[in-house]
Amino acid sequence: MKNESTALVPKNRLESWFVSRVEETMEVLPGDDDRTKRTVLRSLQDFCRNPPEMLRGCEDKNVFEEVLKAARLGLTLNDALHHASLIPFKSKGVKRAQLIIEYRGLARVMRNSGLVKAIHTGLIHEADSYEWTESDFKLQRRLGDRGEIVGAYCVLDLSDGTRQTEVMSVVDVEHVRSKSRAKDSGPWVSDWGQMARKTVLRRAANLVDWSPDDARQLQRSDRTEFTYDDSASVEVKEGSVKKVRGGSKAVFEAASPEPEPEPVAKAPRPAWALHLKNARALCAQHKLPEWQSITEPRKKLIRERMEDLSIKDPGELWAKIDSALANLTPAYYENWTEAIGLDVLIRVPKRGNTDHFTKLLEGQVVRTVTHAPLRTEGSPPVSDALLDLMGEEE
Repeated sequence: MKNESTALVPKNRLESWFVSRVEETMEVLPGDDDRTKRTVLRSLQDFCRNPPEMLRGCEDKNVFEEVLKAARLGLTLNDALHHASLIPFKSKGVKRAQLIIEYRGLARVMRNSGLVKAIHTGLIHEADSYEWTESDFKLQRRLGDRGEIVGAYCVLDLSDGTRQTEVMSVVDVEHVRSKSRAKDSGPWVSDWGQMARKTVLRRAANLVDWSPDDARQLQRSDRTEFTYDDSASVEVKEGSVKKVRGGSKAVFEAASPEPEPEPVAKAPRPAWALHLKNARALCAQHKLPEWQSITEPRKKLIRERMEDLSIKDPGELWAKIDSALANLTPAYYENWTEAIGLDVLIRVPKRGNTDHFTKLLEGQVVRTVTHAPLRTEGSPPVSDALLDLMGEEE
């Protein structure tokens, strides 16, 4: 089949090589739509005809090999579609062009594989609420200011009818960024949100059963974009912590730099930034001593309480804590022998001690009051005057 890409007389050696192999390239392009294939070929030929100035100094053969890699994946280069880019890197003084798959390109590769029907990605802000399970993610956005970004999510609808989800905190995304060769320039600086979506999509790609060829192509792109130490082991999270060698799987499933206690069985990775935001909001609302940070003891308290309630969603935990605090009355407060704070409330008691959280959550109190002023850490016992300030029961 004659291709429109051969209409132009080659302008340089790079374009001449491409035109000489255009029929062969047409055959290896993914998909069955010839019109789409021709569009990709024309775009790649335009790239070869007018290569970017930044690739000056790279050998034509090297650039041509990378163009063919993009063609085999069905991706265009350095254009408005933002599928992929050829980026020059120097190694031992030699400048070489290397293929970098961008967010839209990665999504296209996943769809072209026939294994993924639909892809949903987005950013999580501190004012958002969401429901997250292993097979679904539902986000409710708030109108207006949604606050700072605290994470990113990806939902894949697979061709077999199942769904796979992946959620990453800002810390998780920044850990992947720290491995990038371009972590301090380009889109990591100008378009952090888009890179976060690409990162969570790439991690979700580890859940797809790729063919050996597709898996190799993705790993080649990862090895171009990220630095590795193949002699070292990297901790990854796959239900339980285990050791693996360097590679794309290691980078995109690597644990956060700061060590965390072993999670409870089958629990999702805790979103500590979301826990802290919820804690601070409730402390302000109910006049509790503020949490300045999520310490290791507090992580343990949260894990134990979530395990006790048999819940996995952080949002569900803090909704229950809010409900419990709403039932705090002067009468209950007066009989509480410890300083009232989230640490005491959340703690799962040992050796038969009073479980304040369960009592309040089940409404084992006299009457409900709103925003009871509570004493701060280190203050003297509650006085009658302070109880008066808390308001009388209706």
